Amino acid sequence: TFTINSVQAQAGSESFSLAHRPYLKAGASYLPAGEVLQKMGWDFYYYQGDWYAFNGVRRLIIDLSEQEIISGKYSAAVEISNNTVYLPAAFLRNIGYTVSWDGATRSLAVNK
Repeated sequence: TFTINSVQAQAGSESFSLAHRPYLKAGASYLPAGEVLQKMGWDFYYYQGDWYAFNGVRRLIIDLSEQEIISGKYSAAVEISNNTVYLPAAFLRNIGYTVSWDGATRSLAVNK
């Protein structure tokens, strides 16, 4: 669970801190890609100017020059701020996760 504009997050009963805060932009929620995906078990590799992530089943490419994240037939624009890549939380639905928004707490629940 990630709360907008907060570095505090939770995975099951474990609380942890993020280095970068999730945020909203034009009605979309953005999460710090590297931190969130690594917490969810993805391995990251940097090669020839792009980031590659693999979770044992799926592969993601974060194309820094085009500012997009790609997985198979799915792609979405990413935001880059202060050398941090932010992915739209909704993109996670394309790679097997559920994403739920709670407007009262301004938080996102991401589940496998």
